[in-house]
Amino acid sequence: ELVREEGWQAEAYTGEEAEGKKIGETLGFELPVFLELYDGLLSMWKSNVFLRPLTHRFLRGAVQLVGRVLAFVREGLEGEIEFGGSVAGGVEGRSEGTGEGDDATTTLERIADVPGYFWNERVEDIAVVSWELTILDTCMSRDYLDTIADTVCPSDEESRRSTHNSPVELDEMRLLASEVLAES
Repeated sequence: ELVREEGWQAEAYTGEEAEGKKIGETLGFELPVFLELYDGLLSMWKSNVFLRPLTHRFLRGAVQLVGRVLAFVREGLEGEIEFGGSVAGGVEGRSEGTGEGDDATTTLERIADVPGYFWNERVEDIAVVSWELTILDTCMSRDYLDTIADTVCPSDEESRRSTHNSPVELDEMRLLASEVLAES
């Protein structure tokens, strides 16, 4: 919604600033929406979030998140999404303020601040989104796959014993996750 209203540079990243900076510097993401996506994907596999019996659901959730972003990009490339200046994703009259007497703005007023445009008509938008998608593809097939494998099949001996993973199972898991991510 925010990206539709303000364009690709919209401050869509809601995670910790230090983490976003680390992801941006390490992997090369520049657009906040892609930082948000990748941070969300990584957070699913953190030890305080991940539940081993639900591995298949975490993997499906990751595929769904990426799929939604790719659908948004595809719709934009096909000229179906107008950024800024229209009511396209907004709800008329919805208040963004906290209540009576404040300087609440409606979605209509906020969207009108950015002139309407289709991002598929702007070479600079196409270039930066293409770059972000290239980075995402590389990350999904390498770094993210390692994150999944290290969480599901830890490599240290003590953790491996408690999860009952053999080296063959680790390789199998890595291959399976790779195939699922590649197909999505």
